[in-house]
Amino acid sequence: MSNSSSILLALLVVVVAVVASSLSRKRAGKLPPGPRGLPLLGNALDMMKLRPWLVYNEWKQQYGDIVYFTAADRGCLLLSSHKTTHELMDKRGSNYADRPRAVMSGEIVGYHPKVSVPNYNVPRVRQMRKIIIEGQNAKRLNDSIIPVVEEKLQGLLISFLHKPDDFAHHIKKFIAGVIFEITYGHVLEDDDDKLWETYEQMSKDFSLSTSIGAFAVDSVPALKYLPRWLNLGWMQEADRMIALRDVHAQVPYDAVKEQVANGTARPSLMATLLERGQPTLEQEDIFKWVGSDFYSGGSDTTTAFFLSFVYMMSLHPEAMRKAQKEIKQVVGNRLPTLADKAQLMYVDAVVQEIFRLNPVVPIIPHATAEDDEYEGYFIPKGTTVIANVWAIAHDESVYPDPHTFKPERYLNQEENARTGTNPDPRKNMAFGYGRRICPGQHMAEPVTFLTVMTILSVFDIEATNPNAPKPDFSKAEKYTTELFSRPEPFTCRIVPSSKESEALIRALEV
Repeated sequence: MSNSSSILLALLVVVVAVVASSLSRKRAGKLPPGPRGLPLLGNALDMMKLRPWLVYNEWKQQYGDIVYFTAADRGCLLLSSHKTTHELMDKRGSNYADRPRAVMSGEIVGYHPKVSVPNYNVPRVRQMRKIIIEGQNAKRLNDSIIPVVEEKLQGLLISFLHKPDDFAHHIKKFIAGVIFEITYGHVLEDDDDKLWETYEQMSKDFSLSTSIGAFAVDSVPALKYLPRWLNLGWMQEADRMIALRDVHAQVPYDAVKEQVANGTARPSLMATLLERGQPTLEQEDIFKWVGSDFYSGGSDTTTAFFLSFVYMMSLHPEAMRKAQKEIKQVVGNRLPTLADKAQLMYVDAVVQEIFRLNPVVPIIPHATAEDDEYEGYFIPKGTTVIANVWAIAHDESVYPDPHTFKPERYLNQEENARTGTNPDPRKNMAFGYGRRICPGQHMAEPVTFLTVMTILSVFDIEATNPNAPKPDFSKAEKYTTELFSRPEPFTCRIVPSSKESEALIRALEV
């Protein structure tokens, strides 16, 4: 087939797919309201904008909490309230637990073995989720995970003391060190650690390949049939990602497998799995991709959260001082532990507000497994269902004065319960919905709290320029547009809060 014929055939496939999908939706029933799109493309270009969650929020103001739109041959349902996400993604979880068609990440690059890519009814997905959740059970959390976190936290404090300007690097290394040790028993010491380099690139690739609107081929799937000699941008990216795809999961798994056989394996999740007996080939594949998911699911999200924490404290010294005063009253002149958490209500409020103000994952995509009906509207099978977490977190009826950093909003729990306002974002949106809720939540909650209160117990975080205007959070200013949204690069001053605090940190170096 000639080059021109290949292109014409691909375009014909696009047209046929879009027309067939459109006719199917029209025959089925009344769809929710939504914006009119372009011929053939629908609203695909809107999905490819830098911050699509802001576009979706505008649609919410115009059309309501439930909006339907198309992107080429794909029907999309946008949910922008606690009510709609709870009633559909939570209460009807069995029908709303699938994933949208993953063209770039799944069909082209081949990340389909990961737990977050396939549909929920794929048996290995449930097996992988079970392993991840069991790997964070209460006993393992208390006996194995938290001690590792506390040890790595001491290293983080020392790094902040000696090279505070490199705080972003220190945070990433801290998170990577925790994940590698609890997953593989691998101790991360050097910045040029090859395993870390490989996983960092994989994590960036996976995040990019799964970002809604990042690649035209996701919005218009028929583009994948275009001839590869065109060497389009998404084709070049796919080739680069494929080259790294299997290496990152296989190498550390093989290392632990050899250590278990030799009797030299350090305690880790992977060692525990392998010590149960000789796994089948299918189990081995599951185990190695569980290891991959521990990193890709926990590294970027947790790093983004802690960067937000540092950024918010630099912008809001009054909130930082209140948290530090509370810690000092409860803890005294020592490092805090999770046993102190129940008495640190304001610190917990700070953590909640960081989760809310700029959600780490601004939009969460699911898909319907079967046709459904909601409030008189028809929702077709295979619809991409997008929870606009950013819009929900900035809903003025739920979070009054939503664009302001205000930890105090969570303190009057009785009033909040009476009015239905200011719910804990960790319980209703930060970790996802329904049967696809983040399986790492049991570890993430104590780790985020422990890290925040430990840093605040010994350090002040100050803005480099206190008089600079604060960003407009109604526009998500100064935050990245990636799948996992984090502050854009920024500077701040991180200094010991007192001579006693500095002495406490230096004592850790002995």
